[in-house]
Amino acid sequence: MKHVWIHQRAGRPGGYVGWYENSHRRAKAFPKLEWAKRFQALKIAQINSDLQIFRAHELQMPWEVITEDYEQRKKTDGLSFKSIDDIKNTLSEFKRLTNIRFSTDLTQGVFDLFISARQADGTSKATVNKDLRNLKAFIGWAKSAKYITAEITLTALKIPKKPDPPLTGMQIKNLLIAAGKHRGWKERCLIALCTGLRRSDIETLTVASLDFESNSVHTASRKTGKAMSHRPLPKEIMPILTEYIQRLPVGSVSLWTDTFTGKKWKLIRNEAKLSGLKFHKLRKQFGSELAQSGASTALVSDLLEHASEQTTKDIYINLPNKGYRKAVKKLPVKKWI
Repeated sequence: MKHVWIHQRAGRPGGYVGWYENSHRRAKAFPKLEWAKRFQALKIAQINSDLQIFRAHELQMPWEVITEDYEQRKKTDGLSFKSIDDIKNTLSEFKRLTNIRFSTDLTQGVFDLFISARQADGTSKATVNKDLRNLKAFIGWAKSAKYITAEITLTALKIPKKPDPPLTGMQIKNLLIAAGKHRGWKERCLIALCTGLRRSDIETLTVASLDFESNSVHTASRKTGKAMSHRPLPKEIMPILTEYIQRLPVGSVSLWTDTFTGKKWKLIRNEAKLSGLKFHKLRKQFGSELAQSGASTALVSDLLEHASEQTTKDIYINLPNKGYRKAVKKLPVKKWI
């Protein structure tokens, strides 16, 4: 049996829990000795899981200890700061609305209470669903770490789809004409339309990211951490990108000479008579165009770097009416009339 010990410093409250994990000595500090003892019992069960000595109902781990451990695990996994902040916000709201104190409080009823309270305070269904995704991941980890054993089911809220038709060919043309009046903005729009990259990833592109021999671009997602060494680019836009790069100052590293600003984007979309158009719409346009061309949802999902194909279906694939018209044309109307 592997041992876990508690070390107390003279004259100081709380204590340190120490143990060996993968031949490395580990330690965790606690402000209260009671918390340290509970964590000691839990850690003994975790590292001696083969002995089946754990009884979940006998331990009450403080919520602060659990969430701190989870956040540290996410940092170790290399999750982005933005994603970790999203998780912390969700757990903070969960604490505020449920007044959770211990691991044994984590029951189905508490999670149902959170969902009801979140909707009651006017939070949108989309935001609630984002919280539920964070909580599902948290529950899965908490079970594997033996913090909880209760069976908990979380179901995403149904959100009615709002009509969000893709841009027409003329609208895209007008947008590119307007963007062409501002250095680097037509190129930004073309890359977004032809790759589906997020704006933040487009802004980090360098001159070296473009490969003109293979008509591709090397990308690394700041949100997902995924990288694609040869993301294909349509050959039709390569001359435009070549001309743009040739006009950059000698020795330029970044692909852009300015930064994306809401003020400049508003000016461009107003010039194109597309008031209210979000740059993210170009990413959705990419998904819609691929789906319309016959690309599978799995392929579109991979290029958009989604963790779930359902996200691609629900949000990013908007088939235009002409897709429906093509189907309706197959009706045997001539025989009827």
